[in-house]
Amino acid sequence: SIPELKITGSVIDIGNRIINTGIISTQNGHVFVKRLKNGKINFATSIRAIPKDQQIKPEAESIESLESKKSPWSIFMKSFDASGFKIRLNDLTGKDPVDINLSNVSVKANDLKNVKGHKGSVDIKMDWNKDGQIGINGDINPSIRKAILNIQLNKIDINSLQPYFTEAVKILVTDGNINTKGKIIIDLQKNAKPRVHFTGGAFVNNFSSLDKKTVKDFFKCDSLYLSDLEFSLFPIIMKAKDV
Repeated sequence: SIPELKITGSVIDIGNRIINTGIISTQNGHVFVKRLKNGKINFATSIRAIPKDQQIKPEAESIESLESKKSPWSIFMKSFDASGFKIRLNDLTGKDPVDINLSNVSVKANDLKNVKGHKGSVDIKMDWNKDGQIGINGDINPSIRKAILNIQLNKIDINSLQPYFTEAVKILVTDGNINTKGKIIIDLQKNAKPRVHFTGGAFVNNFSSLDKKTVKDFFKCDSLYLSDLEFSLFPIIMKAKDV
């Protein structure tokens, strides 16, 4: 449900193959994202596929269409501003369902272009369940799929994520929240190995857990801190200077 959506100053120039979306703003939307048992997202199941007997067969490509491929469309977005959104995430793929409520979701982006070497900016803020907060901001280059972002997580409750790791560990987390602050580099350029790299600090507060077999206390701590943390994907590598 999106009660308000405004698009102003947009331009489509077919001759020069330019799309400028102008200024896009939207407010107070409610979004429900559900991942079903089979892994499909509710949005995907809401879209009916065109039956094969009704699909239009593409004609042989003309010289004009082949020529047009040599000059791709230039796409610009002057600004995007979404505020006051609420998002509910419901994942049913695991043994136990995951239910996360995001509120006060704000997404701001400026000067995004699919031009090589050009950087735009993005600023994302939201509240996670009752007390958690997420902040992400930095530079993004859509043309080469690269971003350098500052990220801060405050009081992200571990219980809300427990279904994702409950089968992998023999403990039951009864309390605790994750906090982290640092920089993440996402580099998904073509013809190169994907790279996701985080540097910063992370700590867990008010953590308590039970042994699943004995239902007795397993591990408790007021604060567990990792300084100068480095974490990478592709391959997975984790380092910390001090614990």
